[in-house]
Amino acid sequence: LRTQEQYITFMGQYQISAVNTGGMFFLRSEIQGLATFTQGRPATETFAILQHEGFHQFAYKYLGANLPIWVNEGLAQYFEDGIFVKGKLKLNLANAKRIASVKTAIEQGRDIKFTQMLSMTDEQWSSTIAASPAQASLHYDQAWSMVFFLATGDRGRYVEPFRQYLIAVAHRTNSMQAFQESFRLKRVEPFQKAWQQHARKAQPDTVNIVMERLNFLG
Repeated sequence: LRTQEQYITFMGQYQISAVNTGGMFFLRSEIQGLATFTQGRPATETFAILQHEGFHQFAYKYLGANLPIWVNEGLAQYFEDGIFVKGKLKLNLANAKRIASVKTAIEQGRDIKFTQMLSMTDEQWSSTIAASPAQASLHYDQAWSMVFFLATGDRGRYVEPFRQYLIAVAHRTNSMQAFQESFRLKRVEPFQKAWQQHARKAQPDTVNIVMERLNFLG
């Protein structure tokens, strides 16, 4: 839609509250799809929102409705950060703001335990968003950081176990059980330490920095 007001009104026609949202994947018996608004935004932001919500649409169709919230949102942000370069979507981009947020949380001991993230329900995630915007922001940032670690860490060592985890949870295997079995772990705490080390060393990539500067100048 062109304006935020039009977007909110459109979603309200289907009994969906879009207040304080930038875009949404929505699903009703009579209609489903992606919706957002464009006014007051650079085109890159509109694409980022549609890439994020588009992943939720993809996940629902191909992985089902049971994808754990942390990986659903983490992967959505992973694709949100993708940038089109000469017609191709460039991925594995390290977002500077999310990197800084996660580093600060780890240094201050505020990062969320893996056991809590893996077992978090959609309702618990939503209640955090409603109660504490700052904590909700950390939820999203850490979910992205965990996904980025599994997708790129240790020269791709975790990509195949991560794929197995996604298949397992798509078939309704308990998230914690699926994670331990896929990564062959007895406990997830040592794995969390490996992620923390990766997150502490993470640096924003050149493409991400250039795009942020170009958007600012634009």
